[in-house]
Amino acid sequence: MKFKMTCLFLFLLASALIPNPASGSATYAYASYFDWQGARLASDSTMSQTITPLEISPSTYWEAGWRWDNGPDGGYGGIQNQGILANGKISDLAIFSIWNAVQAIPGDSNAGCVAFGGEGIGYSCRVPIDLIVGHSYTLTFGVDQVRGNDWWRATVEDQSTGNIQVLGSIQASQANLYATNWNNFIEYWGPDIPCNSVGPASAKFSNPFSSNSAVKVKFWKFSKPTNPCGFTSADVPRTGDTGNPTMHFGGTMQLADTTYPPTPTPTPTLQPGKATVKILQWSCIKGKVVVKLNGKRIACPKGYKLKK
Repeated sequence: MKFKMTCLFLFLLASALIPNPASGSATYAYASYFDWQGARLASDSTMSQTITPLEISPSTYWEAGWRWDNGPDGGYGGIQNQGILANGKISDLAIFSIWNAVQAIPGDSNAGCVAFGGEGIGYSCRVPIDLIVGHSYTLTFGVDQVRGNDWWRATVEDQSTGNIQVLGSIQASQANLYATNWNNFIEYWGPDIPCNSVGPASAKFSNPFSSNSAVKVKFWKFSKPTNPCGFTSADVPRTGDTGNPTMHFGGTMQLADTTYPPTPTPTPTLQPGKATVKILQWSCIKGKVVVKLNGKRIACPKGYKLKK
């Protein structure tokens, strides 16, 4: 739990040199989570996930993150509306951060990286994006193969436009780190407001996927605070299944949690040139003699009439 709470808090305190324009702080009770099993973020496996905001409200953050299996803490990335860039400007953005990092190098020319402090230390890289309802943003994290196994690199792609941006590369505190877990959350991080005033910020999260075909990520669970602030629910696959869950967040109505039904057996599709031929059945009569026939078309033998 420390990992998740720290992740929320550090996003606001990303740099001691950059003031936060929001009055108040992120509230842990304003976040809900997806957890996944079977991921592998390592030198032999990049990890990607697509986030599609279905609603956008002020001060919202959609996250994808991990904890190192063989090192302290972990890292995270995501998309945010009206966040703080490395130069202090306010913009919709994509973010990539690693705790206990040594240094960071920006990627594209409009990207920037900063050190953060407060509850833990590390580095964070950010790049401005156009955050649009219905657009799908794919975040990809992996080892920076040019710089070495202690460096990690992140990109973001707007699937609607095809625009790919490199956030930057961050040097971790040790080489050969890896993670076999994955999580998501949606967070309201702005000024303290009444719980029923948290704006709607639902989103669909794709099943995380790897560059390594042997890695198969499965859904584990949806969780929310014991005393949630604001409305939150989810449409999710069953534990151990794959799927693209939707998290409903904020707004003015509490929706029920739903679970995907078992995947139905697919209906066989016809191959070109192999259309199904319907077999017909009918009866023919001659005097008191009745014969039953079947075939591809209705026809009676000579001297017989079709029985009606």
